[in-house]
Parts: sequence; structure tokens; C-alpha cells
Amino acid sequence: MCTSSSPSPPPATHTQQTIDIALRGRQVSVLVEPGFDELRVGDLDSGPIEIYWSWKNQHSLRDRPPPGESRADALCRYANALRRLLARTETVTLAVIHELGLRYIVTAAADASRWPDMAFANAILFLFDEYAVRRAASLGAMACPRSSSPVITPGQLPGRSRSARAAAT
Repeated sequence: MCTSSSPSPPPATHTQQTIDIALRGRQVSVLVEPGFDELRVGDLDSGPIEIYWSWKNQHSLRDRPPPGESRADALCRYANALRRLLARTETVTLAVIHELGLRYIVTAAADASRWPDMAFANAILFLFDEYAVRRAASLGAMACPRSSSPVITPGQLPGRSRSARAAAT
């Protein structure tokens, strides 16, 4: 099973290209998980990344670029997507995730207090066990409004060992 972001509207998205490279023609079912879509930056989406970076440096985690979503909203969305991923029955999952989502998961999995300053190269594999993915889902849930679904706690899922691999796109 392969979990990706966007379904591949325009000919082939970066995510779909990464999936195709990773699978190398293997017949594997692919599930599109929209919760792992990139941060929706609204009017800044089609411009140079430097414009978004400048905007981000001047705004809080909860500010939304017009008419986009805040980084806090995206973290909540990623946490909910991780919960859905954890509820699946596959033993191993390949998740193709864009940089912001992957950076958040790596930070939470490492139990780091702040996001790493390192750049994330394209198509790098990270291996996370179930505990690390649970921790990322729980930490992301802190960005969610109080009315969102509860945080996953140990024991809520089958106890067998599972792992997830994520590739940056």
C-alpha cells in the first residue's frame, strides 16, 4: 500500500512521479490520502517560494495566507491523516509526503523540541515505527482546535509492530 498526497490532477504531480520511481512498475495498490497534501498557501501558491518564506517569517503558526490555510491547520490535517494511516491494517506503508508534513513527522518522531533547520532533499527515505507515527499524530493534534478528534494513546491500535516509510517529494 502506498499513501500519497494529491491524486495527480495535472499530468503527473511530484508525488505521483516519486511513487512511480519508488514502485518501479511493481503492482502495489495506491491510496490517495488528501490529508497529506501540501500546505495550501492560497495566493502565494504559484509564486516563488522565497515570497512564501518571507510571508511565513512575518506571521505566526496560526496566520493564514489569503485565502490559504495556516501551518497550524496543516499540522492538524497531517495529524488526522496519520491517525487514519495508523488505523489501517497493512504491516508496512510507504507514504510519499511533501516537505512540511515530512519535517513535522521527523521532528515529532525524533521527539525534538524544535523543527530541524536542515533542508530536506528530494526522495529521501525515513523509517518510522508505529510508536513514532503515534507520537507525531499526538503532537500534531495539539495544533487542532479543541473540538477535533482525540489524541491517539497507546493501546488504541493493535499491538503488533508496524512501520511506515516516508519519502520527501
